[in-house]
Amino acid sequence: MREFEFPGKNELLNQNVEVENQKDLELETRKLYLKPYDSICSYINLPLLAVGKNCFQVRRINKEYIDIDKFKEALIKTIKNHPCLQSRLIKKNEEVFLKYCPEIEPEIAIKDIKDSDINQSIQENLHIFEPFNSQQVYFTILLSETSLYLIVDIYHGVFDGWSGNVFWDTLSRAYLDKELPFDYYFYYLKKYNDEKSDSLIDNYYYKNYDNNTNYVIEFDEDVDPEIKNSKNTEKIFKILNFENLQEKLSSCFESASKYNIFLAMNILLTQYIFSNYQKNIQEMFITFAGRNWKKEMYNIGYHLQEVPFKYDFKDGKINFKDFKESLKTQLNNRINLGRCPFDLSKNRIGGIMDIDNIFRQNYVLENIPCEVVSGCHTDVNEKCNEFVTTIYPRLSIGKNGAMYLLIFNAKLYTQRTADRFAEISEKVGHFIFENINKNENDIDIRTI
Repeated sequence: MREFEFPGKNELLNQNVEVENQKDLELETRKLYLKPYDSICSYINLPLLAVGKNCFQVRRINKEYIDIDKFKEALIKTIKNHPCLQSRLIKKNEEVFLKYCPEIEPEIAIKDIKDSDINQSIQENLHIFEPFNSQQVYFTILLSETSLYLIVDIYHGVFDGWSGNVFWDTLSRAYLDKELPFDYYFYYLKKYNDEKSDSLIDNYYYKNYDNNTNYVIEFDEDVDPEIKNSKNTEKIFKILNFENLQEKLSSCFESASKYNIFLAMNILLTQYIFSNYQKNIQEMFITFAGRNWKKEMYNIGYHLQEVPFKYDFKDGKINFKDFKESLKTQLNNRINLGRCPFDLSKNRIGGIMDIDNIFRQNYVLENIPCEVVSGCHTDVNEKCNEFVTTIYPRLSIGKNGAMYLLIFNAKLYTQRTADRFAEISEKVGHFIFENINKNENDIDIRTI
């Protein structure tokens, strides 16, 4: 796959900005650039998780591929019909926090720029997006001699994770029901100068991709030194190859389980898939919940980062029945200690109510098994008598037989985690590898 270049790319990725302290400098100068893919629908949220309200996403498309006016119409239509977006773009108070808000009128600026000035132009045209203080959304379209750049301000994950998937996919469908061939996307971090900010970029962020599509992640000073160690970082977060895989997985799981239960889940499923179907996999990505979990989960009264989780590999294999019981027991023990004090009726975060609406309104999430997803919903009348979360599998079998596994971006949304984990893992895993060699084209795993 070809590497897309653009004027000022290196400057954008490496520019230094004068700030008062080192942490601000690191955050400000962290220019996130991800390798391009065939189209916006050829992947699902390939690691898009290390973002927060201090971050802008920028996507580029060759002007010769699109009609500018129709693209703008599609963008407005997408914004106005986006369920997760509508639930957030309201003033923050108890009465209307999640009230449907159809009167939103997005504002879209279109400006002409020069290819040679793209770096400066992007910085100058970053619009402010404040959904809790305004009913207006600001998007910027920059038009150079050759390209269209769409700048989207990311605020509290409105265009991150699942709602982001819906947005980009719906935009593509709204534009003549065609896939929009965005060449690449990258992130530009806004100036980080608010010490009290609840930004989600505090704990870790993507550093770079190399020519082999491997990625590494850097941590800040708050991460456990054992996890922060460069060797552990490499073992945990680099794309895994087949060499000594079982040994690597077992080793990195031990470290990961001390820090992030969802990362541990990723590794468990990875080991299961590789141990059973290793020969059929050409490429595999592992992604995890790249957020500041302490801050995000504080909103619902539960500090998941404090939850230890351990699982004893027996002969290097995973027994899902044992795993399910182990996970369920440990989580319930934690809950019984009074560490799950939230009321679902009051602590619903924007987007929770919209998961089912996505399917009712035909917002199809590409490469997502609908049966699994639609079964993960929240009943506001249910009492929290069990650990509350949803496991979201993200799977994409791309062209040339390459499989991208993006799974377990867990959110504290719904119940039955332990039971669903084993069910989803085995069901999805078996389906993929029973079908991966039957079709040379992309496989629609929504038929699961």
